[in-house]
Amino acid sequence: MSEKESEEQKLKEARSEAQRLLEAKSVILASADQNAEPHASYAPFVRDAEGAIYVYLSELARHYHTLTENSRASAFFVEDEALSANIFARKRLTVQCSVQPLPREEEQAARVFDLFSERYGKFFAHLKDMKDFHLFRLSPENATLVIGFGAAYRLDKGDLSNIAWLRGEHGKAGAGLAHA
Repeated sequence: MSEKESEEQKLKEARSEAQRLLEAKSVILASADQNAEPHASYAPFVRDAEGAIYVYLSELARHYHTLTENSRASAFFVEDEALSANIFARKRLTVQCSVQPLPREEEQAARVFDLFSERYGKFFAHLKDMKDFHLFRLSPENATLVIGFGAAYRLDKGDLSNIAWLRGEHGKAGAGLAHA
């Protein structure tokens, strides 16, 4: 196998690992309020065919307020600790997103509710009509995938289909990321 074929195979495996992480039933959300106070939480989610991530949040939840106040968030998907070969190198995908509320009256909201119903069944039927719950669309802009030591990748485009291996010294090249 040539070096180019070997790299293509690694990129294919990385894409596959990113898709596997995105099969989780919940996402860890990192956001900040209007005073830049950070907050982390989790929420069940669904994705549409274009790769957008949707969460359905109660007004009682702090992350409802942070996503309302700040149109930026990170969505974090991480390998289960029990399945990880090395706790220091858990597979993980961090997705930088823009955030938009999706009013339930919009036609697209009905399609997203259908996705939630398909994925979460009868329990979601109870939540769907609660008026203190609201849909948010998280639109992926780029992501970082780590699948092991020396195996980090940058993904971009809304559907995260463009992938490149990150190279360089860890912690260099701005914002804690190596360069593509």
